[in-house]
Amino acid sequence: MQGDENEDAYTETYNALYEFVHALECPLCSELMTKPSTFKTCGHTFCFECVIKTLEGKGIRWPGCPTCGQAGC
Repeated sequence: MQGDENEDAYTETYNALYEFVHALECPLCSELMTKPSTFKTCGHTFCFECVIKTLEGKGIRWPGCPTCGQAGC
């Protein structure tokens, strides 16, 4: 029984760490975020440079969130 408990604790810890690291990953570049920048309207966060590059591209009409499209800063 002790082995099952240890395995459960390991799995829980692994899953928590995976979620934590994933939360720090920029959805645009898939790397750990540098200078995180969060849209106030929706709460999505990106690397500052990634979001600037995305918002300054050709055909950009408004500064919407790259994930959900909500306008915001």
